[in-house]
Amino acid sequence: MDIQQENAAELGHLINQISTVEEDRHALSEFLKKNDKESASAYNKKLKIFIDKLITIPNHEEFVKALRPIPMSTHRKDGEWTRRCHIDQTPKNHLIHAEYLRVPHSHSIDQHRGKPMPLIFYRAVNIMGIVDNLIEGFEKIYYIIKPFGYVFPDILEADDMTFRLLELYNPLYVCFSKKNGYPTPIMIDGNATQPIGNKEYTCLYKKYIRHMNPDIGV
Repeated sequence: MDIQQENAAELGHLINQISTVEEDRHALSEFLKKNDKESASAYNKKLKIFIDKLITIPNHEEFVKALRPIPMSTHRKDGEWTRRCHIDQTPKNHLIHAEYLRVPHSHSIDQHRGKPMPLIFYRAVNIMGIVDNLIEGFEKIYYIIKPFGYVFPDILEADDMTFRLLELYNPLYVCFSKKNGYPTPIMIDGNATQPIGNKEYTCLYKKYIRHMNPDIGV
């Protein structure tokens, strides 16, 4: 039985056990009209309005306590992803961006600066073709872009160079604003909440990878 049906059953008990006026029964009848196209947000808003109407009914408290809103994360079609979804519901075609920094070797001279970037990293292009993808200073960030579920190593050895993972993020989850470049808020029941930061996302992603691949160390 889904939440709408459970709420309907509870309200049916209310009508059967408590004396109500015609206006309350009409309001209940309107509320119980099921609309399969109604969003979870719309249903929850309607439920809140209806609960406010119940305050005129004596002993309504026990029934109200049993009424539940629809959890937003469960109200979605199979395969439909929204930014409210948990990380383990991320589709496999989402491209995760990993940021890496080069680790200095013990040499006094940087022997790798100016050499070609290892092929594993994302190589920038422009309208004229591929740009010079060369190794720069130690503050330069290098990107690996792979589908969700890829095991990004904390330490990466490539072409006699060492790189360490800085953080991970999913651009579709972050959803940068085209206007100002900042992450857009996630709307839940009309309320705006900010997406989690990259550091927290990195921890959640690693936890997910460890759960899915218990034999590897991440």
